[in-house]
Amino acid sequence: MNKDRRKQIEKIRQRLAVFLATAEDIKSDLSIIRDDEQTYRDNLPEFLSDSEKAHAADVAIGALDQVIEALDNVVDNPFDDQLTEAAA
Repeated sequence: MNKDRRKQIEKIRQRLAVFLATAEDIKSDLSIIRDDEQTYRDNLPEFLSDSEKAHAADVAIGALDQVIEALDNVVDNPFDDQLTEAAA
């Protein structure tokens, strides 16, 4: 790898660090929303446990779980290790 491409990779590493920090913040915010929705769902009166509201809450919780899991996969990826190997 030549010097110019190594510099390009270093710039990408810096941009990636910002991206990963932002992804972590988003994941945290979504986790709070998910927990709030779960609390709402858990506190519905028994007579509403099979209602449209309960179903909507379950769908929202499932969708938020999927996004959080996807962000986990991005945040936990060893991009830095792979870029170090590429720049070697």
